[in-house]
Parts: sequence; C-alpha cells; structure tokens
Amino acid sequence: MASEDGPFSPSHQRSRRLGGCGFKISSTDSHQVCSSCLGLEHAQEAIDTPGSCGHCARFTIKNLRRRLSRQASLS
Repeated sequence: MASEDGPFSPSHQRSRRLGGCGFKISSTDSHQVCSSCLGLEHAQEAIDTPGSCGHCARFTIKNLRRRLSRQASLS
C-alpha cells in the first residue's frame, strides 16, 4: 500500500503556496515572496541581526543557515 505522506501527496502539496514569481513558498514561511526574491542580503541579515525580520525570527538558526547557503549558491 502506498504512503499518503509522500512528496506528491495532496497533504504535502497543500503545505506550499506560490509566490508572485511562481516559485513555491513553504506554508511555514510567512514571507509574501520566495527566498530567491528576498535575496542573499536578506538571508545574511536574518543571521547577522536576529529579529531584523519578524518572518525570519520564526526560523531556527539551522534553517536560516540553510537558506543563506542556498542563496549563496544561486548568486
């Protein structure tokens, strides 16, 4: 029997929304635009100055570092 929790399950698909650019945003991310649109400076600022962004303040430091690493690799 197939799992209902896979990446293509209806519940997983609902856990994301599209930003204005068309990229997916996690339902746990309250930003109105995707991390790519926010850019590298925003990702760095979230780590350097905790609380500078109320949306980023909700993320763990591990998650913030992962977002920064992803942005750096795209730049």
